Amino acid sequence: MARNTHLLIAHGARLVTSLTLLALSANHPLLACIAGVLVYLMAFGLNHDLAHGSLGLPRKLNDGLLAVMSVPLLFPSHGMRLLHARHHARPLAADDVEGAGARETFWGALRIGPVNAAACRREAFFATQGRERRWLMVETFAAMAVVTWVLATRNVAGTGWLLAAIAMQLTASVWASYLGHRLPPRARHLLQKWAWTRSAVLISLAFHDQHHQHPKLPSGALHYAA
Repeated sequence: MARNTHLLIAHGARLVTSLTLLALSANHPLLACIAGVLVYLMAFGLNHDLAHGSLGLPRKLNDGLLAVMSVPLLFPSHGMRLLHARHHARPLAADDVEGAGARETFWGALRIGPVNAAACRREAFFATQGRERRWLMVETFAAMAVVTWVLATRNVAGTGWLLAAIAMQLTASVWASYLGHRLPPRARHLLQKWAWTRSAVLISLAFHDQHHQHPKLPSGALHYAA
């Protein structure tokens, strides 16, 4: 049994809700794109806690769920976990590919987004080996299979998710890197007032310093460490 079962259930509920909204938007392309962003953010929040092993799950279950998150995120989660561990070990160092956006201005982070997205994929592939490399390959093929199905069927909901996932990846150097480290104090304080929502992404932004100090804490508990 997971130590933080209630947090895992909350993650699952948010992800299922966003997927339901995506399915219901099948006849509305714009709504499908918006729901696709929600799916991406909910999957990103769960993936982040899984990457840190902070939900207390058995290793095999944690690895399995991490692999499943590769599909909505359109990025091999085991590779993402390795890059994130490097980020925590050497924040914003020259080899911290994930933190590249935080070394730039806002517009600089936006400009390097597409290049950094490609660099993260390349670095994740070459940095993994053995068991992690095998997971990465399975996750990559699974995501590509889903993308192939979406393109072949021209499914509206699937296309909305795909466009959202691509947009989120190309701008990750801003929202996942720059804002986490360079968010103005007033904006951070405002986000902290919304910690009651238990939104993993919102809390990670609002309490990013605390996350670096307590990386094993699940995102839903970060505000208690403030």
